[in-house]
Amino acid sequence: MTTRVVVPMVICFGIGNTILFVFAADRMVAEQQANQMRRAKTLDRFFHAWEKDVGLMLRSLSLSPAIRSMNQQQASRILSPIYPLTPLRNWRLWEADGSLVSASEQVINIPLQQKRILQDPGFRDARAGRFNFKVSSVQSNGRLDACLQANQPVYGLNDDALVQGILSFCIPLSKLGEDSGLLLVGSESELTQAGTPVGSIEPHVGKYRGHSFFLLNKSGNLVFPVNSGARYSHLSLLSPQRVASSSWAPFVKLAKESLGQDKFRLVEVHGIPFYMLVLPVSSEWLSVTVVDRETILAPVMRNLRNLIIAQLVTVIVTALAISFACGRVSRPIKDAGKAIKAISTGDFNAHLDEVYPGELGELYSSINQTGGQLQKLLEQALAHAVTDQQLETAKTIQKSFIVESLPVVEGVELSAYFLPAYEIGADWFDALAIDDLCYLAVADVCDKGVASALFMSVFRTLVRYGLSQESIHGPSNTPLSEVVSLVNNYMAKNHGETFMFATMFLACFASDTGRLRYVSAGHETPLLRKGDHCLRLDAKGPAMGLFQGATYELRDVQLDPGDVLVIFSDGIIDARSPSGDPFGMDRLESMLLAMSDSLTADQIASEIKTNVSEHINDADQFDDMTLMVMRFTKPRVLR
Repeated sequence: MTTRVVVPMVICFGIGNTILFVFAADRMVAEQQANQMRRAKTLDRFFHAWEKDVGLMLRSLSLSPAIRSMNQQQASRILSPIYPLTPLRNWRLWEADGSLVSASEQVINIPLQQKRILQDPGFRDARAGRFNFKVSSVQSNGRLDACLQANQPVYGLNDDALVQGILSFCIPLSKLGEDSGLLLVGSESELTQAGTPVGSIEPHVGKYRGHSFFLLNKSGNLVFPVNSGARYSHLSLLSPQRVASSSWAPFVKLAKESLGQDKFRLVEVHGIPFYMLVLPVSSEWLSVTVVDRETILAPVMRNLRNLIIAQLVTVIVTALAISFACGRVSRPIKDAGKAIKAISTGDFNAHLDEVYPGELGELYSSINQTGGQLQKLLEQALAHAVTDQQLETAKTIQKSFIVESLPVVEGVELSAYFLPAYEIGADWFDALAIDDLCYLAVADVCDKGVASALFMSVFRTLVRYGLSQESIHGPSNTPLSEVVSLVNNYMAKNHGETFMFATMFLACFASDTGRLRYVSAGHETPLLRKGDHCLRLDAKGPAMGLFQGATYELRDVQLDPGDVLVIFSDGIIDARSPSGDPFGMDRLESMLLAMSDSLTADQIASEIKTNVSEHINDADQFDDMTLMVMRFTKPRVLR
């Protein structure tokens, strides 16, 4: 009797394990394909955004009269502050005839460099009036390195149709991932097994097990943007001819053959099966993901081994139970066999009522636990495969843009705090001190998650760039309203189809005169306490990123020592009590007027935060809360 029960059970387990293995293997490959597809699309957005930012920077610099004059002293005055901000880029300003005007580092053998640049395809395209990216070479530390070169034509001061020179920079291919941000994105989406990162494939040292991600230029250059170590950096310096004869040549050849397929392709290198996914990142680059088959199926084999052990234990327990009480357990064993068969075919919700004592009850419990654990494992794998990675990516991006310390400005006290409602917030604030002027900004980006974090970085970068231009050219030439218009027009033109937008209040304060200039892009109206009354700083203008060509009203107001400016997001005044009552603008204004004139900016911010928290009590916070307080203490003394 025991043999007649155990043998069919073992056969059932074997069939179930085979079906489970095939199902799990297909699911694992499909999940990896979906994950890597999302990863490639994220890289595509990053790379395109980086290309656009580079083009915007070069075009803006090329419009500067100092650059267009081709005067070494005037051009260096504009470019020198940029060199330390972009340490990975080798900058050059050339005249159209190949003469070097300015460089970010000392250039060895200038005549040879000038002769070489005249033969460079990217230089020739730019001299014909076309901005371009080309794979080229740059002399660094006495040797030639492969690099990605951006070339921008510079037109003459007196003739807008005549290319007077070329403004360019060159990024070593081994540093491209760090400069463009691909190193951050790629490392955040690294392949793991049971929470442990999978090792990298290294054919150049004979290692063919693991995972690898690289970029392949159409000319044949390799870049490993998520591997910054010395084991990979030398590969980016190889010429296409040397790559074609290296240990990576089979992968490069297979990648070119796989282009156009939007799924994993099973290939073989030196007898080892690999899954390969090739997607275009841009017109010049392909992203290539390679994982050996053993690495992908390792979790399935581990779970199958554990399942087989559990099944063997189940068989032994069942055999013992039958031996001692064959007649009593005949029917329960049949029920147990049906449940195990259901679990082995993918029905993990099969359940047995644990009404029997002793070993039979333990058997039923083990079957139920196995089904429940397998169901939880499947649900967790499906639920967290993408969301955890996206949240970590978005948190990393947002953390990099949070202001850690506010600037110190003579005659001004500053305080700010930011409290997100969820793991990823959509608010941000900024404070800058440029040329004795204090710039303040509080903004709110729509949506949440990776998308809002990415667009927050773009909005913030464009605002800072606009303010830097105001500093270079003077407030009269680039007013705050034009800074906001620049950001709005760029986002509406280039990203309008995403319907991503942001509200912002932007202000500039001169502590020597007490004059405050400000612009509002659809943001909540700030409060200015002046003595025993408050002013609401209204200014007309829509949210940024919606309407190209929108105009923004620039207003100003005079501040006296002791005046307090409070800027906030809608999460402050919309904060709700347990009964649903909003905190409101009137309550904030009354509280501000009731405060002592002797309170510092930090104390005022703390009072507001405490009052809002007491108002919310134990109700849920449904929106981000951002607050910035500026207190004018005394006029700055001119020196």
